[in-house]
Amino acid sequence: MRWRLYMLDTNICSYAMRLQPQVLGRVSAGRSSGKIVISAIVYSELLDGTLRPNASPKLPAALAALQATLDGVVAWGWEAAARTAQVRAELAQAGTPIGYNDSAIAGHALAFDATLVTHHTREFARVPGLRLEDWTVA
Repeated sequence: MRWRLYMLDTNICSYAMRLQPQVLGRVSAGRSSGKIVISAIVYSELLDGTLRPNASPKLPAALAALQATLDGVVAWGWEAAARTAQVRAELAQAGTPIGYNDSAIAGHALAFDATLVTHHTREFARVPGLRLEDWTVA
């Protein structure tokens, strides 16, 4: 079996934080065949959600529980920045751009040869060479 790196998108983290059984089961299964990480971009988005004035008081504990199941937060460095710029340029040229944070998350996954786990597969499918999985479906 090939060892894989799975990078979770923000929406998958949100599902896991809401204790969605299908996602939690896939996280457990993913740990048996690879490492599960989040991008520093995703971590920033999750923290932002916990700090909003109308955020549920349960969010910080849910984020801490999610963090305990992960192998880490991957720093966004030179290679991720370069891959992000490449993604943005390719999608702009094709006339199919995606949002900046999504471009950065895709670029980050590409830089680390990771499989991006997301529920927004239709949007991310525009990114050439990006491996995707949706753990919200069986």
